[in-house]
Amino acid sequence: MKGTTLKNIRFIIIILFLTAGLSLNSNALDKAKTSVVKIKTSAQCDQCKDRIEKALKDVKGIEKAVLNVDTKYLTVNFNPELIKADDIRKAITKIGYDADNMPASKKAYMKLPKCCKKGD
Repeated sequence: MKGTTLKNIRFIIIILFLTAGLSLNSNALDKAKTSVVKIKTSAQCDQCKDRIEKALKDVKGIEKAVLNVDTKYLTVNFNPELIKADDIRKAITKIGYDADNMPASKKAYMKLPKCCKKGD
């Protein structure tokens, strides 16, 4: 009986180690699929921050977008298999903001509140 119990305990321990190892590998694979890009924007205020972050929240492939209003840099965590950094920049320009060297869509820019426009 003791031999069978020891075999069962060893088996359970092996299964636990294998399960833990697979879990760690899965997390490593998920992280490998995530890239980060910092994009200089023309954002001016907290309304800009809310507008940009909210709009990018629904873009497929973007996991997280956080704008620092003081520096005007937007940090975006994204899956490069689903979206490219230039596509993220294009999405920002369609909201009405410059994104690095890509100018804002004039039509979208004109719809921004006065406080969100450059130089106002």
